[in-house]
Amino acid sequence: AASAGNVALRGSAGGTGSPSGLPRNALPSSSNAHQVFTPTQSIGFSATSSLPASVNRGQTGVAATSLVFTNPGGAQSSTVRLFGLRMRIEDGNSAPIVPSSVLGRVVVTEGGNTLLAKTVLETSGSVIDLAFASPASIAAGASATLNVALDVLSSTTVPEFRLSIVDSTVFTARDANSNAPVAVTQSGSYPVRTGVARVVAAATELDLTEAAATSSRVGRGKTGADLLQFQLRSPGITGITSDVRLFGFSAVLEDTNGAVVPRLADVLSFIRVESGFQTLVARAVSAAEGPALNLLLLRMLDPSTVDARDANTRDPVPAVYSPATIVGNTLVVEARADSLRAAGTALFPARSTIGATGVPALRARLRHPGAAGTGRIAVKAISLKCRNESRRPLSPSAYLSRVAVFWNGSFMAENASPPSSGAVMITLPRPLLEPGELDSLDLVADFSAAAPQGSIELMVFGDGVAAEDLNLATPVTLVAEPGADLPMLSGLCRLETPPRDLVVDLASLMPAALAPDGRTVVAGTLALTNTAQAGADSILVDHLTLLGADRAQSAAPVGQAASRVELYRQGVLIAQSAGLTRDSISAYVPFAPAIRVPPGPALSLEVRWVTAVSGYPATFRMGCAGSGVGVVQPASALLQVRIAPAQGRTFPLWTGAGSFGRAALRESYSNFPNPFAAGRGATSFAYYLRTAGRVTLRILTPGGEGVATLASDEARPAGMNQSDLWDGRNGNGSVVRNGVYIAELAVSYGDGSHERARRKVAVVR
Repeated sequence: AASAGNVALRGSAGGTGSPSGLPRNALPSSSNAHQVFTPTQSIGFSATSSLPASVNRGQTGVAATSLVFTNPGGAQSSTVRLFGLRMRIEDGNSAPIVPSSVLGRVVVTEGGNTLLAKTVLETSGSVIDLAFASPASIAAGASATLNVALDVLSSTTVPEFRLSIVDSTVFTARDANSNAPVAVTQSGSYPVRTGVARVVAAATELDLTEAAATSSRVGRGKTGADLLQFQLRSPGITGITSDVRLFGFSAVLEDTNGAVVPRLADVLSFIRVESGFQTLVARAVSAAEGPALNLLLLRMLDPSTVDARDANTRDPVPAVYSPATIVGNTLVVEARADSLRAAGTALFPARSTIGATGVPALRARLRHPGAAGTGRIAVKAISLKCRNESRRPLSPSAYLSRVAVFWNGSFMAENASPPSSGAVMITLPRPLLEPGELDSLDLVADFSAAAPQGSIELMVFGDGVAAEDLNLATPVTLVAEPGADLPMLSGLCRLETPPRDLVVDLASLMPAALAPDGRTVVAGTLALTNTAQAGADSILVDHLTLLGADRAQSAAPVGQAASRVELYRQGVLIAQSAGLTRDSISAYVPFAPAIRVPPGPALSLEVRWVTAVSGYPATFRMGCAGSGVGVVQPASALLQVRIAPAQGRTFPLWTGAGSFGRAALRESYSNFPNPFAAGRGATSFAYYLRTAGRVTLRILTPGGEGVATLASDEARPAGMNQSDLWDGRNGNGSVVRNGVYIAELAVSYGDGSHERARRKVAVVR
């Protein structure tokens, strides 16, 4: 019978012979008689598959098929001689197989006669040419049965094969008298195939490889604890070597000191052996079992205890361990954790502003009170409730936009959508507390920009901390530390309207004369005023952008006059721009961190800049627009801070204008204003010193008479000097008359050189 899914080999049978027992073409004759035979045109053919469903590598004499040929002719028909045939070798999907890759010999026999013993098989293609050493004869009315046997190579890697007769042209048959070709026919259709034989080899061993062992902590009563994992592998040839079936193995349970546990039921109540989603064994542990358990535990006994067998032959298959001793996971059995101690500290400020973010609310100290050997505690969530000064419930979403949790100072989780009623719950990623461990949990609140004015307090009640024993997932009860109370409270916080206005002013300190010498010049003082009531939040400013213009306030690139801009607070440098180039339209000065402008007196920042040394403009002033004040705005549009100029001023705010002159004494010597109102104001003298020197500055009449001495051999630094003033009074303190006077400047340098310059000063009253 053919294997399932294969085509059985079938044919038609002829007669068995004449009644006399002689072949029908073998008639009696006399010495003087000549017999005449009728030519045979065709013979019949049928086949029966005898190829087994599986064959071993190296197996010889495998019966493959029986081929029956029948000569249907009458007594006067010729005998037919069969000289050979061709058979195709293929797999179960009809894909070709090279004969020499699977077979070592093909034998064709008829009864006790060997017609062919072929030992050199084709090394290409898929056809085996079976040319008989001596032909098979099929007499008229008789049949001949040919048996085909195979030797399978011991080295083959072909997983399966079958034989196929593709059509009638594969046969070579001839009339014995005329040598004319004879057709071979059958009642069925071609191709005619044997069953498919699977090539198998005996299993040689079963490899057991230990998975990486781990150390796990489990609670008493824990189910599904992983004791041991290992991988199974049969090292044979895929598709050929027989499967290995594992029927059992033995293991012992040891403690961490390596001692065998004498009574398994003292530790284990149930055992399961699983492979993927398949459960191989599941049974309770008997009180009488121990120390060896014929299942799976921590240390497997030697390989001889493994019951593995060849799936085909059922012969034992030896087990090989890697490493030589397979040891499973270490399980630390712990007592159940049942309580968590807590103590709260209020962190809410007494007052805060609506829309304030990152406001510390409450610190909870959580302690695991268990002794060593107790399971860890996993904190799953914390929930809090909102109350007013009368301890009446508040709508969380009306007051809070977010509540965040920090664990030991690091952000852990948040709830950015507080509910309209009930408690605010924050799910945590299960931080763990070891026995005796103390950790801090901080709650930080963001107040809603739409929150009403009023008071709010956050409370965490006894059921507000969800925690469980990590091993058993059983609930843990929150208990107050000695001297502490539940609920834990944040303290009462009064919400007030946040600051809404920042007023900006700029007082000019720009010198009238400027020198392109790369030295620092004070441009003015920028004043920032937070107009909110005392106690309100500060306004944060993270940058300033400063502009440039000429004397007519026409915009000019800052970089033409300045190479850098600096900001000072109380004489200390707090921020500066990057280096400026001639095409730098503005100077961006960042604050890191942002400066805080509290309510109350103005915060004053001195604006200084470093002069360019080439390509400078004729005049220069510095200013600031409202958009250049980088207020860190609240996220909510409801809380935006308005930036306004000081009363009577408009944006942009400008300093006075200074004029660039050459970096030389005569070219830079000037006074501002000129003319000036003596007795009611003063004029400032500006001059440039190439190095530090000593200066004498006198006021003379046009006739050369002395009027006043403003500096007498006084030290002055290198660079532009503008500190010498004349208020229009003479040496006696009297205001001089209107007119033109001479201001004489004499300089002595440290190298012994001298310079002198004069200019006219006009006085009006």
